[in-house]
Amino acid sequence: FNDTATTEIYTLSLHDALPISVVGSALAVAFTLIPVTAAIGNALSGRPSALLDAVSLPLIISSYIFGAAVGVYWVGKAQNSKLSFWGTVGYSAIGGCAGAAIFGILATQYKTIPAAGGIIASLTPVIGSMIYASFISDWHQ
Repeated sequence: FNDTATTEIYTLSLHDALPISVVGSALAVAFTLIPVTAAIGNALSGRPSALLDAVSLPLIISSYIFGAAVGVYWVGKAQNSKLSFWGTVGYSAIGGCAGAAIFGILATQYKTIPAAGGIIASLTPVIGSMIYASFISDWHQ
């Protein structure tokens, strides 16, 4: 890069990506612990609830996406005062949709989803939030 400002933004974004992704991923998993525990408890109980079965997967997915957004926002807000919480959540949801599409494509192509594809698809809410936090929130309105 010849532009000093562009080089500085690019360097800061790469430098901040690891802590943002680690915190985003950790909070995404932490937010899913309660719904996953409830779903497992429901499955192992003698009388499983049909209502809990119906809401478990959407609740787990939405908790994961929201947790990813909270983690990225929490770390990113310290470095970018323009960062919008709901913008971060929106891009996390877009990333979650991209992850669902990746899972769908892999499921139609393979009998068993490859581990690398599963990991990448699982990280898409964090990646979507990071794209917003690192680049899009700085665009002029």
